[in-house]
Amino acid sequence: MLHLPEWINLTIALSLMVFGMGLITGRNGLIVLAGGMLSYYIITPVVKALGWIPADVQGSAISGYVYGTMTRPLGIGMLLGGSIAGLILSLPVIAVAMKSLAQASRVRDKNGNSEELPVYYLIGGAIFAFASLLITAYRLGGLFIKAERHLNRAWSAYADGYIREGDTYLESGYAQLRETSKLLKSKS
Repeated sequence: MLHLPEWINLTIALSLMVFGMGLITGRNGLIVLAGGMLSYYIITPVVKALGWIPADVQGSAISGYVYGTMTRPLGIGMLLGGSIAGLILSLPVIAVAMKSLAQASRVRDKNGNSEELPVYYLIGGAIFAFASLLITAYRLGGLFIKAERHLNRAWSAYADGYIREGDTYLESGYAQLRETSKLLKSKS
């Protein structure tokens, strides 16, 4: 009907999860939508026209290749850069808040007692929470890597149209998750 190349899939679907994400993010969700449309409908055809795609990538695999090797890393870098820039721009506000906390900790009542907990409690709690999360991630992280790898391969195979291969990866990923959950139950 529109005579588009086979590597441009014009399927539009409404996902409740994505709709919820849009409600949460608000106007910033429109920027994400614009970035997706830019990458799929402008960057991918330009990359194809410039010949930056290997010769063995053909047909419907082109958009997946460009997404996986070019536009996804670019989008992640832009999100990370925006977050770091936002943090840098908010440093003056953070400094004012810290000064306010320091002044509040110096306020004493008429008996000379402070109503605030010492800042050492806050620092100690933050260090304890960070160490706990780090230890938990280290101990449990390795258990999920194999399952995640299998599930990612399954979704890639499905996207490329290899149903049997995707089913195999999906089943091995779920088997790895079942094994991991049994291991976690036996430890508790």
